[in-house]
Amino acid sequence: MKARYVAMAMILAVTPIIDASALPISSLYLSIRVQGGICSVGAVGDEDGLNRRPYAEWTDALGGGVSWSKELDIPERFYEGRATHCLRERDWLFVLLQLDTHSQRSMAQGVLRLVKLRVADGFVESDTEVLVPRVGTRYSAWVEEGRIVVGGKYRHLDTDEEGTSFSVMLEM
Repeated sequence: MKARYVAMAMILAVTPIIDASALPISSLYLSIRVQGGICSVGAVGDEDGLNRRPYAEWTDALGGGVSWSKELDIPERFYEGRATHCLRERDWLFVLLQLDTHSQRSMAQGVLRLVKLRVADGFVESDTEVLVPRVGTRYSAWVEEGRIVVGGKYRHLDTDEEGTSFSVMLEM
């Protein structure tokens, strides 16, 4: 059995990246202008760059400075993760997390979560796993494009298949 880990991402129609070089994020995945400010997401890790945790930061357009930044929690069963996308809807930011179950890429399962944060203070309102439909065994999922509809591909970890498309409408 040959298993490979795959995780790639691109979702949510957004304005292109702005300068975010001063952010304390070891891996910056996205920094975008959204309604009323800038949302920056990525991952922070230990001094070796391992055991990374998802990170989100909000900069208010009016205040000019960082309003809040926070490391996002992940369930214990995951080794590490990263925040890869951000979308604002009224008073909420929706941040997509991509989590790994194992430190070895060849053994890791990629799982998606969507976190709903209050824009004003970063309070986590909800944290929902994105369940890939019609999959009965271990899989690895990655995101391609969507809105709060998360669409992408998955593949079973014990195959070399290219991936099967999926689309999930999330109720937040």
